[in-house]
Amino acid sequence: NLLDDGMRTAKSMHVRDLTISVEASSCASFFVYLQKLGAKNIYDIQEDHVRNYMRYNDCKPELPYRIGLFIRRHGEFTQNKELVIISSYFPMERVIRYVYEPMSEGERNKFEDFLLDENCPLSKRDKAICILLLYTGMRQVDVYNLLLEDIKWNKDHISFKQTKTRKPQIIPLRPVVGNALLEYVQEERPDSDQPYIFLTKKKLKGSYSRCKIANVVNNAYNVAGIRQNARQGTHLLRHSFADTMIKNGSDLSIVSTVLGHDSPQTTLQYLSSNIEKLRECAISIEEFPITHKLYSHENH
Repeated sequence: NLLDDGMRTAKSMHVRDLTISVEASSCASFFVYLQKLGAKNIYDIQEDHVRNYMRYNDCKPELPYRIGLFIRRHGEFTQNKELVIISSYFPMERVIRYVYEPMSEGERNKFEDFLLDENCPLSKRDKAICILLLYTGMRQVDVYNLLLEDIKWNKDHISFKQTKTRKPQIIPLRPVVGNALLEYVQEERPDSDQPYIFLTKKKLKGSYSRCKIANVVNNAYNVAGIRQNARQGTHLLRHSFADTMIKNGSDLSIVSTVLGHDSPQTTLQYLSSNIEKLRECAISIEEFPITHKLYSHENH
């Protein structure tokens, strides 16, 4: 019952279906473990149960974190104080994200030159999608769900509700973005009653549908000759956009607002290390009495 109620709660709060599925699956495995211990009610859970479960499964913090998040969300939504207390038994730290090589400044410049070249081989749709992501830092899912009416041509901005947070977002419509969108809408977009901007080039099962944004971007990387043997994806452009704003002197809080984050702390995860700035902050070790012996393999 808790699983079903919690999933309905998450659905009503517009949590993504994949996230709901992962959290519910994590909870189900935990509840099976509790049943084996003889617990028959959610309120029988003790803090030791959580600790022992982590040892029993030798699991990373991500698993119990998701369980606690699932329970806490439902407890807060239904104002069930007991569930909120139970959720505090679980680790509160966020999922540890793996660090991967971000898009370098050289790659960004090459990709930008590729997109703005008059002889760019991409279709007008694919070019507009890549330019939109590169110059706005929008999430893939928001580009996927972008409506024609979200483009406020007379007000020079894009206004939409974020799919992830359900919060309204307004982004300035820069000329380079507006021109690419207008060119696609006027010259290439299929004549369709669909409200979404980016559609498939051909009808699928009798009608046009939304195109897959990730496929478009990864194909553009390949045609441009970048990220051939490195991680691809639309999120690279979002990270690169944040990096560029910071390097150009924008305050972290401004970058956080533009990206649509709830907190600047979230934005920090998007920023790659600026080696030149780190070198400016680093203290020289030349004056310290360090010898080669400290690094000798014989001392290990």
